[in-house]
Amino acid sequence: MRILPALTILALALPAASPGEEPTLAETVAFIERSLLDDGREIYVSDNRIVAVHSDACRIGWTHAEIGNRFSGSVILAKELNFADLDVSQIKGWDSIGMLRVVTYNSEPKIQIHSTRYYNNVRTQKDSNVTQLELEFQDSRVAERVAKAFAHAARLCGAKQTKDPF
Repeated sequence: MRILPALTILALALPAASPGEEPTLAETVAFIERSLLDDGREIYVSDNRIVAVHSDACRIGWTHAEIGNRFSGSVILAKELNFADLDVSQIKGWDSIGMLRVVTYNSEPKIQIHSTRYYNNVRTQKDSNVTQLELEFQDSRVAERVAKAFAHAARLCGAKQTKDPF
């Protein structure tokens, strides 16, 4: 009879988290922010880095700075997206090449890009919306982990997934 009270006390002392519990949206976005700041780069652009990341619930944005020279100028790109606009089936990370790609649902141009270019003391600005983004990571394993985090955040925010007919 003493076994039952002992088991009850032991059960109360154990942590309440279940083994299959997934990270919250806040935890997932915090991981994405850290990964972008620590290791993210604009793909195919060698001399750049992400200088700032901001998020608010299901929205995330970041700013790239590409430092050029007197011949090419410098570019600042501010990008923002809503996780709910992404197609969960089209979020891909390739650890073999360190690349991450996200695509919007139905390829609707919902990812916002604001570009500011400084060249020969002249500033030009351009706003556009695109359907996909690609980022590269110096640590190739991080690309796949960030892709999983993007997909998790997208699902938590209510993103849809294209149904593959085959």
